[in-house]
Amino acid sequence: TMWKDHYTCNTENISVEPNLELVRASHNGYERLGVSHTRTLSFDRSSSIIVVQDSVKVLDDKSHLVEFPLHFHPDVQIEKITGTEYHVSRDGMRKLRILLDAAFTTKHYTGSEEPILGWFSPDFYVKYPSLSVLQSTKTSVDLNVKMEISILP
Repeated sequence: TMWKDHYTCNTENISVEPNLELVRASHNGYERLGVSHTRTLSFDRSSSIIVVQDSVKVLDDKSHLVEFPLHFHPDVQIEKITGTEYHVSRDGMRKLRILLDAAFTTKHYTGSEEPILGWFSPDFYVKYPSLSVLQSTKTSVDLNVKMEISILP
C-alpha cells in the first residue's frame, strides 16, 4: 500500500532575510518512476508575492507525464481571468492572484469521477464538489515550473 513504501525528504535550503523568506526541499518518492522533484517556496515581503518553483529532473530516457494539481476549497470564489491567471477570494478576505505556468496544458475539474478530481472531503465518507485546476505536460527532458501567488489590493 502507499503507506508502506516511505520516501525520504531533504531540506536543501532555508533562508530568512528581512524582505525574503525561502525554503527548498526535495524527496525521492518519484525516483521509482524515473524522475526527481525539488520545490522552492519563496515569499517576497516587499511585494507580497509567493513564488512556487518546481524542478523536475528526468532520470531515465523515457517520456513522463508531469502533473501539478491545484485544489480549491468550496467556500472560495474563483474567477478565471486568462488561461493561466485566476483571482481567488473569500468573503471578508483579501483577493489572491494566481499565475500558472503557460507551458502546461490546463484543465478544470469539479466533482469528476474520471479522473477523480475536484472534490473536497472534510471527513471520512463525506465529499463535496470543488474546483481543481490540473496542469500537465509530457516530457523526456528536465523542466522547471513556476507559479506565482500575489495578494491583490
